[in-house]
Amino acid sequence: MTVAMVGVAFLGVLGWVFARDPRMREQLFPLLVLPGVWLLAFWVLPYLIWVRVYEKDRRFQGQFEAEISEEGISIKSSFSDSSLYWNAFTRFLESNTIFLLYQSGQLFVLFPKRAFGLGEADQFRELARKKIALA
Repeated sequence: MTVAMVGVAFLGVLGWVFARDPRMREQLFPLLVLPGVWLLAFWVLPYLIWVRVYEKDRRFQGQFEAEISEEGISIKSSFSDSSLYWNAFTRFLESNTIFLLYQSGQLFVLFPKRAFGLGEADQFRELARKKIALA
């Protein structure tokens, strides 16, 4: 979010400069293009790639069962069965709809919040915070 706010502030300053001195447009135009390319390359394209991978690979859309305990997480599906200890995770993030447990910078386990019963999401959050902070 901070990067987006810096980008918006940067574009606001450039807009202000353009409004004051139209001759500056030619000189500052490359500065407008670079943030646009950066935004596309680092924010938009990775998102679109993940969406496409999810849509094409039906394995990601199947049923999963997870058993969460003090020792770790066991995940079962129609094509796999795996267990991970809590120390396998390096980071824990949460949005309004999902939990992400990272094993590395780009490898993570995703849990939709809708999969949890009443009060279970709160229990999972507390356990994940406790266990991953210790890892």
